[in-house]
Amino acid sequence: MEVACFPITIKTTKPVWNYDVSVELVVAEKKIVLNKDRSDPQDKDYCRQLLRLAFDKSNNFGRDDKLKYVYDGLSCLYASEQFEDQDITVEKDIYNEQLKKAFRRDVVVRVTRTSSNHELQIHTPPDKMPLDQFSEFKRFLSLVVCQYALDCERYSVLDHGHLFATENQKLVQLNGAIELRLGMSKGIRLL
Repeated sequence: MEVACFPITIKTTKPVWNYDVSVELVVAEKKIVLNKDRSDPQDKDYCRQLLRLAFDKSNNFGRDDKLKYVYDGLSCLYASEQFEDQDITVEKDIYNEQLKKAFRRDVVVRVTRTSSNHELQIHTPPDKMPLDQFSEFKRFLSLVVCQYALDCERYSVLDHGHLFATENQKLVQLNGAIELRLGMSKGIRLL
């Protein structure tokens, strides 16, 4: 086991904007929410891919090329700029092969402002933040730290503190039922 620690310094005075994401499949007048209470890494990957397609289709959620976001694959998105709520239909003809196998219908991606802590002042010292905003701040930092690894598709998220390798080269099978994979466990400690 290896351990690495590194400091994170926040130099910006700009806020981060918090949004809820809903990925919905409509089948025979019934709406199926794909990212509700799902912990399966493959489902999270599908939702990340669908959000990326919606982001591209909506021209960066109606903002310029400077808009950046981090997304957990479920319902939490943090953006570098504020934008209007979005309902974006992602047509099945723009799916990649992986999405075409998983979904045979169009998907609606809804991105809406959160009802609380929509504007997160990340430059505020942690000891001056209200408790609910402090929790959001830690969640934001946790996502920022692992977003690059997720975007490169080297790791998949198990939860906010645990990632595992997606490659099967060093996979170990135990009794045909348990898989041992390389991964990492991370935590955010605020000083």
